[in-house]
Amino acid sequence: MPAPGRLKLALLHTEDASSRFPAPDVWDEVLEQLDEEANAEIGVEFQDISLEGTFSGIDLRKMAIAAGAEVDYRLAYGPMSGVAHSEWPMLTRYAMEGCMNPLHRFHWLPRSEISSAVRAMSGDAALVMAKTLLATYERLMARAPKQGTPSEN
Repeated sequence: MPAPGRLKLALLHTEDASSRFPAPDVWDEVLEQLDEEANAEIGVEFQDISLEGTFSGIDLRKMAIAAGAEVDYRLAYGPMSGVAHSEWPMLTRYAMEGCMNPLHRFHWLPRSEISSAVRAMSGDAALVMAKTLLATYERLMARAPKQGTPSEN
């Protein structure tokens, strides 16, 4: 479930959309559900709306560095996130091709066939990354204080 402030924002956006595009049979149920979810823990009037990416306000890269998992972030999460979020470098790699007409200044065009993001070595690379991430997780969990015991910091 998203952070309460995000649910409040979704509720406000949905209320705005329902007033712009009236369709009571559609909006009533959606608004009722969102209102219930947004007010589940604390009333929306007491919630701040934050557009931060995380609850702590610290981005994932900084968290990875703090946890000693910077290499995993750089070599595994970063590139995979680019594919998952359709970032421009990944689109050009897998779904675009350059126009060969010099008068068009070599702009990008959608490929007639999208190339696979999975290459011959990808399976081996994915296995190595998975093993590395598992080892990192186990290392970090071994350092974490046990539940119910005070931290030694």
